[in-house]
Amino acid sequence: MNHPDPAPGRESTTPQPPMAIWPCAQRPPEDQRAERGLANPVAAAEPATLPDLAQRVIVELCAPGSAVADLMCGSGTIAAEAARMGRRVLAMDIEAACLAQTRTHLDQPGLSAHVEALWQGDLRDAADLLPDAHRSRDLIVLALPLPGQGTPAGRERGTLTGLYACSYALALEQALRACAVLARPGARLALICPHQPAATPDLAGLAATAATAAGLTYIQHVLALRAPITHGALALRPAPVQAPLNPDSARAAASLHTPVHDDVLIFTAPTRTATPARAGVGR
Repeated sequence: MNHPDPAPGRESTTPQPPMAIWPCAQRPPEDQRAERGLANPVAAAEPATLPDLAQRVIVELCAPGSAVADLMCGSGTIAAEAARMGRRVLAMDIEAACLAQTRTHLDQPGLSAHVEALWQGDLRDAADLLPDAHRSRDLIVLALPLPGQGTPAGRERGTLTGLYACSYALALEQALRACAVLARPGARLALICPHQPAATPDLAGLAATAATAAGLTYIQHVLALRAPITHGALALRPAPVQAPLNPDSARAAASLHTPVHDDVLIFTAPTRTATPARAGVGR
């Protein structure tokens, strides 16, 4: 289920990680954000991470007082939730507007005291930009954007949103090697892969392949539900009533699906890391 396939003609020797299901949408997303004072993301390509999912990641993967890095922080949902729960926060994004929104969200009573640093920069430069943070983070979280969702300007800068498939996976691998420099030995790293349209590449598969190639150990795959559970079943919005489809439209509709979860891939950091060469990628 969204795991990378072994190479053709060769059996995989890596055991599949255990899976879990987290209900994260028992309350509407807009209510989750409003009660925390979080505005909608300013970046159109940013995945809107559910605040209850951010809370679950932090509670499950690090203890109170731990050091958390929200890299490619976007609107700062994860950073704000980490600070709200008493973790020490470092946040980074390549986009000035995103970092400004993160700063606004962290400038709330009880949150700002937990902020260690906010950096604007390219994620693959993290090892050079944050020398004091080497081997300091107990948890690193990346909410990944979907491939190919950015602007032409973003593609020129080499941001992840402007890349597709293999190029995206390679850029992500290089970024994750830089992230590993910031992690304590054995620290956790969580990649949040947003729900995606049927026609887009399998982001969870790309991310798992990139992280494993970067030397991270894949330990868990979580399905974070974006639909509430009611009476033991997913409460999906009813499909609109429409006229019968002609054969061509019916074949096209057969390729569609209704995404009801985000994928959260959890890894452990290597015990030793080498500072990667500069490459350059952001959201």
